[in-house]
Amino acid sequence: EVPFLVLLAAVTLKERLDVKKVLGMVIAFIGIYLISGQPELQGKGVAIAMVLTGGFLWATGQIIVRKYIRLGGLTLTAWLAVLAAPQLFITSLLFESNHVSVLQTADLNTWLTVLYLGLIMTAVGYGCWYHVLGRYPASRVGPFLLLTPVTSVLGGALFLGEQLTSLTIIGGSIIILGVAILVIEKSSET
Repeated sequence: EVPFLVLLAAVTLKERLDVKKVLGMVIAFIGIYLISGQPELQGKGVAIAMVLTGGFLWATGQIIVRKYIRLGGLTLTAWLAVLAAPQLFITSLLFESNHVSVLQTADLNTWLTVLYLGLIMTAVGYGCWYHVLGRYPASRVGPFLLLTPVTSVLGGALFLGEQLTSLTIIGGSIIILGVAILVIEKSSET
């Protein structure tokens, strides 16, 4: 998502793309590669193409939001929910089954997870994201998404008791370094 967002912002929004930004992305991706445990990609061309296509389409949507939509972050998120809900209900009816029994047997943790994902992560998270994206250049905001693997790994360690390996810690540190290179600018004041 991030390279597509930064490249599309440079092309469509005329945001500056320099060697420093490219270097920061490369460094961050080295860290992501280390955190992911060097995944096996051979024979997974369709899956890779789907991930790349999804990242490109997401970045395209963010450029559209940045360039054309002047709603507040929460308002935009609310409208997206209104427009997406019917599509998601139809998709669920077409591709999933046992809707009533799943609802009846869902435990408290399941409902708390649904509430967290719907209210905190989506409404608050995307509301804040769209607010920031509307105020600052996409090429300046987008690199913070590279911190997602770091926060995911830390969340897994904190909430699920997953083990942090030295390779994961090194990878996370490299990601943070790459993001810092991307977003920290020297002050023009001396």
